[in-house]
Amino acid sequence: MSKDRDIENKKNSMENFIEPDNNPLPGSDEASVFMKKRLLQHKKYLKTARGAQQAMEKISEKEAALDNVRQGKPSKPKN
Repeated sequence: MSKDRDIENKKNSMENFIEPDNNPLPGSDEASVFMKKRLLQHKKYLKTARGAQQAMEKISEKEAALDNVRQGKPSKPKN
């Protein structure tokens, strides 16, 4: 009996899902609003993480170039 109720609740939740905007509808599902906010937070996190990764890659490239100069190896100029 409880399994049927759980399945029915899940179906109702999926049917009631509304892509919320900044001003959700008064009767909208709170879980869908939460998931939308969580998705936006995750996208922001991924953007920040990618920026940090690119910055670390640039620093690594510069350190490698400096090591080559210190060792007396000429680096090829980029065109």
